[in-house]
Amino acid sequence: MTLLDEVISGASGEARIASLLRQVKILASRTGAEPLGDWIDHELNGYPDEAELPSYRGPFGIHVLGHFMSFRGEEATNVQIPRYTFDQESEVADGLFRLELREPVAAVESMAADDQVTIAWSADMVGSYNAWVEAGKVRPVFTGGGARLVGAKSHISRHVLAGALDGVRSRILDLALQLEKIVPEAGQPSRPEAEQFLAGRVINNYFYASSNLAIDSVDVKQGVKPPAKGDIEGLVSFLQESGVTSELLTELRIAAKADEEEDQGAGRRRWTRVRAWVARVATEAGTEAIGGAVVAGAIGFLGG
Repeated sequence: MTLLDEVISGASGEARIASLLRQVKILASRTGAEPLGDWIDHELNGYPDEAELPSYRGPFGIHVLGHFMSFRGEEATNVQIPRYTFDQESEVADGLFRLELREPVAAVESMAADDQVTIAWSADMVGSYNAWVEAGKVRPVFTGGGARLVGAKSHISRHVLAGALDGVRSRILDLALQLEKIVPEAGQPSRPEAEQFLAGRVINNYFYASSNLAIDSVDVKQGVKPPAKGDIEGLVSFLQESGVTSELLTELRIAAKADEEEDQGAGRRRWTRVRAWVARVATEAGTEAIGGAVVAGAIGFLGG
């Protein structure tokens, strides 16, 4: 079983997410995929304040419930404090009414196991709220007998936490499945350096590109359409327009013809020679744009 097989099996099953991430960290190391390594480190250790969060980690809007008491003993609990009662420009208020899951994935898993997770305002924040009300910067929501806020909390839905965990699992699975189509033995220590390099480019494309066009192929003509799965002439045309030489394209056609003859006899097409050509040319390309175009073309031709 290859490393990708193990990752796909675990991500589509019940494997612990932290364990899956450590497996994928091996893949990142062996393929030199820096964005994948950064993402794994953030998931395992937590996201620092300056790091951009994946959408599955927020921000999410949350409700704040206040506990108010007056000097006359009047009391009200679970009173909703709406966001609109704050100054609309208040950055502090934005932070109070939204949730960002920056904790390590193990901590998110632990929270998701609880029946109810609560986030409480600090004593300083409660004091600040009361001061803002007195200064007229925040509209009061409970005014009985000069009531003051003595505590505030937000409940985090288990669905939000479960969704964040599922987002990590889905990203791992989607990436592994894409790699399996293009470089089925990515991350295996016995594979040649060119193949590992190709896997790294595919990973970078997955993390950074919004389409099938690799992120480092921005100089490729934008009107060129990536080939359909198995369309060798479409692949050749795409690479020709992207600047790949006629000599290399002739080699590609020869490799594809040999693969077709061999794979027909085996009952399925694995495009072994085409994959080797893609790995070599993507590695040895004279420019980043051409290397990126080779990867983009391979994604369309091999993966669809």
